[in-house]
Amino acid sequence: MDIGTLPTRNARHYPDREALWFEGTRYTWRELNTRINRAANALLSAGVAKGDKVALLLPNGLELVELYWAIAKVGAVAVPLSPLLRGAGLASLLRDSDAMALVTCRDLASEVERIRAGLTAITPDRLVVTDDPSRAGFVDYAAWVSAAGDAEPPPSGVVGSDPYNIMYSSGTTGEPKGIVHSHEIRAHYPLVFDGPFRIDGSAVVLQSGSLVFNGSMLMFLPWMYNAARMVLFRKFDPAACLEAIVAERITHGMMVPSQLVAMMALPDFTAERLESLVTLLAVGAPLLLEHKERLNRIRPGVWSELYGLTEGGAATVLERDDFLRKPASVGTPLPFCRIKIVDEEGRELPARGIGEIFRELWAG
Repeated sequence: MDIGTLPTRNARHYPDREALWFEGTRYTWRELNTRINRAANALLSAGVAKGDKVALLLPNGLELVELYWAIAKVGAVAVPLSPLLRGAGLASLLRDSDAMALVTCRDLASEVERIRAGLTAITPDRLVVTDDPSRAGFVDYAAWVSAAGDAEPPPSGVVGSDPYNIMYSSGTTGEPKGIVHSHEIRAHYPLVFDGPFRIDGSAVVLQSGSLVFNGSMLMFLPWMYNAARMVLFRKFDPAACLEAIVAERITHGMMVPSQLVAMMALPDFTAERLESLVTLLAVGAPLLLEHKERLNRIRPGVWSELYGLTEGGAATVLERDDFLRKPASVGTPLPFCRIKIVDEEGRELPARGIGEIFRELWAG
């Protein structure tokens, strides 16, 4: 299960199908795969090899999309970092991850410069900026990828158990933790979620939240697996997202509750404007029952909710029909896993017992 093979497959079988819309420009699968290949070959030219860690300190954008898949193609490990990180916190995660390359943007380059002396593993030829070609001390991304060529890179030798990314937790109960996901784990995302989300090659996926958030992978990976179409925003804007749902005939999306609530506050948040939707997923925090009930009144049969965690993956999904039938729930366990509530001694509690949530793979 080498997810780096997916862009090549899509370009071969669906070369002229639209893959991505970003800031008014549309890219086919052939065009997107060409860009991914250039980024992959640029990484190889900089000495990035299988298993090496590449940090991505970037907002949503074309470069972040192509680097996620370029890193997969060469068998390296993506380390997406929040653009909100600063100072010692940023330096700590770059060192903790063993990052040997870093790609950032003009707005964040000054933050990198402040901690540059402590990043001894990142050599000058592997410190890249995407949108500031004259910045001293950084490699210009556009020139870097243009010089690399667009041929398919050589096979990486990746197997399913090889790491693909390190996602850092928010650190709400301590220091942020680096959570490793393998190619096999990421390959299971579309295999598990295509069914409950009802996503296939005809899907048009709205990606308005940050791609460095693990929840974004719930749509980002099925988009690639199904050779579907993605509408990507640099940042969330409720009015722009609602307009895109109408103009681009969005079928699928993922939002945190605060984003959904912001959209619901718009005066033209109506059933007519949402009629193209198949599934819009709420993740990251509980969606209040009053909001669920209003959503079901406006556009029943579309909304879904997921409960899970970056460390342990998704645990339950409240599918669309259950959202209507039992909205106060957070859904049923996913296939091949079991959820139970245990006490302090690990004993399973009866229904409605209060204890610790325990998730395990189904063993028979």
